[in-house]
Amino acid sequence: PTPTPTPNPTPSPSPVAQPTTYTVTVTNAGNYSPASLSLKIGDSITIVYSAPRTSEVITVFTPAPPASVTVDSERTSRTVTFTTAGTRTFKAKDHNGNTATVTVQ
Repeated sequence: PTPTPTPNPTPSPSPVAQPTTYTVTVTNAGNYSPASLSLKIGDSITIVYSAPRTSEVITVFTPAPPASVTVDSERTSRTVTFTTAGTRTFKAKDHNGNTATVTVQ
């Protein structure tokens, strides 16, 4: 009898990781929590302005992009997606709060 060839199994595709959105709160003094995050390319952070919201807070990223995002009493959160690897610091412009870091791998 002629042997019947055994078909090679088709490999299952690897599950694709879905992007994650992390929340970072900022106070009117310009303090961020958490102050350090590790992300994957495609992940996002949502900067949420915590009460009391007495003035706008402009978050400046170094290096850009993104250059900056602004939250205030009307727009209390903004989301930023990171599309390139690298380490960026961010700080509230014109505030004496802490400097935070995001590392994208």
